[in-house]
Amino acid sequence: MMNVNGGVTVGAGLPSQHGTASHASYSFWLHPVSVAYNYKFKSVELNRIAKLIEARKDEIEERWNDYFDNA
Repeated sequence: MMNVNGGVTVGAGLPSQHGTASHASYSFWLHPVSVAYNYKFKSVELNRIAKLIEARKDEIEERWNDYFDNA
């Protein structure tokens, strides 16, 4: 099982989700869910992460909006 620490970040003012593991890092755009950056994640891992992000996209975007609206 892969343990990934993720969070939201700003990229050109658009919501994105990023994360790191001991060996790799990634960033996904939310609209549409797609890889913005990948360092050393295998495609099977990225596909699994993309599915998780897609399933929780509304929650991720809501938290992104809350954070930047209150910053």
